Amino acid sequence: MKASELIETEEEVKEVEKSEEQTNTVSEIKKEAEDKKEEISDTTKVTKFNETDYVSIYDFITNNEDKIQNAKIVTFDFKQIPAQKYILLISTHEKDAELYKIDRPDHLFIRSTSPKKILIVNSGICINGSNSRIYVGKSSVTQFHLLEDGNVSHMSSIKKCSKISSENIITVKTEPKEVEVDELKIVCKSITSKMFSLVKDLTDKKIIKQTILDFMDKLNDINYLIKINNEFLAKYKF
Repeated sequence: MKASELIETEEEVKEVEKSEEQTNTVSEIKKEAEDKKEEISDTTKVTKFNETDYVSIYDFITNNEDKIQNAKIVTFDFKQIPAQKYILLISTHEKDAELYKIDRPDHLFIRSTSPKKILIVNSGICINGSNSRIYVGKSSVTQFHLLEDGNVSHMSSIKKCSKISSENIITVKTEPKEVEVDELKIVCKSITSKMFSLVKDLTDKKIIKQTILDFMDKLNDINYLIKINNEFLAKYKF
């Protein structure tokens, strides 16, 4: 992916910052659940946990390098640096390439999935899996789990840890609701005017969803992507 294709305009950043107060990230939902458990009873720690269902980002990236669309792993051999402490990647831009460093990828975990594509961005890693959308930040991983019809069944937040356990995983059930096309457009407008401009003339919900997914492929802000998932893709049926 070329740098010119990334959407990173000052206007969009301002819009996102302006609506930050309305963002319900997984961590915020978790906090609300702790304060008002009777109001959000579907936010729970994982009870059925199998360590083999999870894989470290180090293993996932190194085993699926062919799925990375915009970067390649840089090999290095410094004996004083512990194995798996970093992953170093270089973007595949023909000019003005970027260097990305992932800290402690062996302490970041995701639920195993077959990746369709992986994008490396300044704020982390975006993974489109066969049954999930995954966003890897510096201190946690947010994973949106998908049903066969593509709707979100639940989302999970996995904190950075040296060894994966149920104590590090929070899951949040979602109940996507049916809405009319016009309401979807209003929601898009509330997130950013750019999303609204893309869907304002569309009349089919599935086309609207795909248009937003294509738009997300050009973004390089993990928090922005999580916001779109939380406030749009995970809230409504398509």
